[in-house]
Amino acid sequence: MYPSVVAAVVFCCVLLSEAQVGVPGGFRSEDVNDPSVKKKKRDTNIITIKEDLTNVRLLWERNRETPSTFVMYPSVVAAVVFCCVLLSEAQVGVPGGFRSEDVNDPSVKALAEKALQRINAASNDLFQQTIIKVINAKTQVVAGTNTELELLIAPTGCRKNQSSTDKCTVTQNGQKQICTVSIWEKPWENFEKITVKGCKAA
Repeated sequence: MYPSVVAAVVFCCVLLSEAQVGVPGGFRSEDVNDPSVKKKKRDTNIITIKEDLTNVRLLWERNRETPSTFVMYPSVVAAVVFCCVLLSEAQVGVPGGFRSEDVNDPSVKALAEKALQRINAASNDLFQQTIIKVINAKTQVVAGTNTELELLIAPTGCRKNQSSTDKCTVTQNGQKQICTVSIWEKPWENFEKITVKGCKAA
């Protein structure tokens, strides 16, 4: 492999690393699930790819001007660009696509409780359901944050009109269900929409 090719690949990777890590000094923790943070990451990804393409173009033009000192074939250019795109998507994720979340994350558990409230409100049962387990959780950034949860729930001995549910226990031999719920949030508009997509016997 030509030294120029190695330099181009290393240069591309360094740019992507700097875009993710940033310049040292004055870091402040942010909520990684905040829509504004996700948007910044996505925008940074797009800008970085554009910068990488610009740098590859400059390298190509330099090669045309001084072919005896710098060799860059079109196939190499394509390989470098492809490498950059793959690395960027691996770091940030494909815009608009779902990303798996930790089912034990406190924010996921909080959303699961909201989802359970909607399930109980939509049910005709006299008794409340409770969450046995959060099976799966994934988020999608699209005009806000869309979180899709898959919950394993079971009936309890507590009636719906019962104010305290701290001592609610699962009904023995009660029918467990797996419910899918989506929660669409736009915090800057104080908007939240919870939709029960369906439940099936577990």
